[in-house]
Amino acid sequence: QTPKNCKIQFYKDDTYYIIDYKTTKEELQEHKVQVLFYKKAIKDIFNTQNVKSYLVYLKPQECLIHEV
Repeated sequence: QTPKNCKIQFYKDDTYYIIDYKTTKEELQEHKVQVLFYKKAIKDIFNTQNVKSYLVYLKPQECLIHEV
């Protein structure tokens, strides 16, 4: 069974990064809402605006990357 998604969070050069990988066929609005929730949580917890977040859709023939 393949995982449906995977999240990676890391801190580098004074910036927090959130990368949410999806293997679903659809690019859903709920994915963006979920990542924005994570982004706000990191901003609130660490009292910073330096947060970048991305949705990465892993497709059979391509990889799509959206900054959120």
